[in-house]
Amino acid sequence: MSLTGILTVIWYTVQPLLWLIVLALVVLLVAQLAGWLKGYRISNARQGLSWLLAAVTGVAALLLAPTITGSQLSMVVTVFDWVALIGLSIGVAVYSWLVINPLIYLTENRALPHSQRQRAHP
Repeated sequence: MSLTGILTVIWYTVQPLLWLIVLALVVLLVAQLAGWLKGYRISNARQGLSWLLAAVTGVAALLLAPTITGSQLSMVVTVFDWVALIGLSIGVAVYSWLVINPLIYLTENRALPHSQRQRAHP
């Protein structure tokens, strides 16, 4: 199969889900932009809770992805199936961390009085 053929198959596979991909991108950009406008930087945010929630989301994606696609976890048998499923889980975890981390920063930042905000997050 040629590269053009592969890209055509991928395009027809992605087309029905394009609105979902755009929605996920918008959610990511809004969360990051809202955080950056309020002083969020990756280096000055507490990340423990963000990593915990991202890991839970990644494991949930690992367990639920076969069900969502109309399959079962017992049907994931080949190495390539497991690599794809683990890659999806890692991708979901990273995406959710990128969304959750600035939102946690915003909620913590909102809870502090104005004078402590500037000292806590220079």
